[in-house]
Order: sequence, then C-alpha cells, then structure tokens
Amino acid sequence: IHTATPSFLGLVRGEFFKISRQWVIWLMLVLLAGVIFLPYLVTFTISNVKDSLHNNPLYFLTIRMESNASVLRVFIGIFLLVLTATVIGMEYQLGTIRVLLARGVGRLQLLAAKVLTITLFGLGVFVAGLLLNVVLMCIVVSLVAGNLDAFKAIDSTFWNNTWLYILSILISMGATILLATALSVAERSLAIGLSASLVWFPIDNIGTEFLYLADRLTHNNFWLNISAY
Repeated sequence: IHTATPSFLGLVRGEFFKISRQWVIWLMLVLLAGVIFLPYLVTFTISNVKDSLHNNPLYFLTIRMESNASVLRVFIGIFLLVLTATVIGMEYQLGTIRVLLARGVGRLQLLAAKVLTITLFGLGVFVAGLLLNVVLMCIVVSLVAGNLDAFKAIDSTFWNNTWLYILSILISMGATILLATALSVAERSLAIGLSASLVWFPIDNIGTEFLYLADRLTHNNFWLNISAY
C-alpha cells in the first residue's frame, strides 16, 4: 500500500515548476518589463530634462524615483493578481486538486505551499524590477548629463523616502496576494477569481478619488475613513 505523501518543500518545488510552464505568466513579465521601460523613454522627450538634472539633481532623482516606483507598484500588483488567480484557480479548473488531495495532501498544506510560492516568486520579480529601474536610471543620467555625478547629490532624506516607498510597495503586494487568494478560493474558479481580482484592483485605486469628491461635497470625513478599511 502506498502511504507516502508529498512533502511541503516538494509541493513548493512543484508550484515553481507549474509557474515556469505557464506562458501567460511569462507574457505578463514581458509586459511588466515594457511598462518599466516606458517612463524612461518618455524622459528623453522632455525639453528641459538636461537643465533640470544639472540645476537640481536631487529634486530630479526624487521625482523620478517616486514616479518609477509608483509604476512598479501598480503593475506588479496586476501581475500578482494574475499570478495568484492562475496558480490557485487552475487547480479547480483542471480538476487536479482532487488528485492532489487524494494523494494525502492537506488543503491548508496545499494552500500554504501555493501562497509561499507566489510570495517568493513575487519578491523575485520585485527585486528584479528594482534592479532594472536602477540600471535604467543610470543609463538615462549618463546619456543626458554625460556622467553619473548627479548621484552624488543623494542624501539621507532621499534614501529614507525610498525605503518607505519600498515598504509601501511590499505591503501592497502582500494585500494583493491575500485578496486574490481569498477570491480564488472562495469562488473555486480561475475565471471568476481572476475577473473579481482584476475588477477590485481599479476600484480600490480609482475609488478613492470618488470618496474624496464625496468628502468635498458633504464635508463629512466618513467618506475618507472608508478607504482606510
């Protein structure tokens, strides 16, 4: 009688293997890289970019950091929604979850392995995105100014703001993974989980603007407090 059950690490390795075979995930990574490239290309279309870099390099680098980090935060969130919904929802769509459970894998063990895999993969993509931003910024500064002297203007305030922004992105990533996980498990469907996750993301980001307008019209802080929850 076969009594051996898959180990937790084995489940995690299996999830990484599944992700590596998903063409949708690789397509999303290519799109994410393209979106990261775009703001740097737009920088070259700004007429006074060279003067701005020479006259106030710290301000220029701070604005670029906040703008490019914001792009990374938004689009890595969309990527994580697709990744999470695919990794979890695909088991229900293909019916393979029954096979895994029949082999002795616990539901919570399987879910924990999937969430850990998604988290590690997401962190890897995040680190790669940060490194890509650093490399592209160095290239832009070098091409515009002819050297990298602008980076000498970076002070402790810049680094403090950068680390805080990175922390906010990590928190956003964690919330995004939990959201997509909850919806995918609750609906037990790839299509519904993915659709619900992608619909919620713009509501969460754009909805704050409507809450702000409601606050201005009613002069009641109740509307602003909603977004905190």
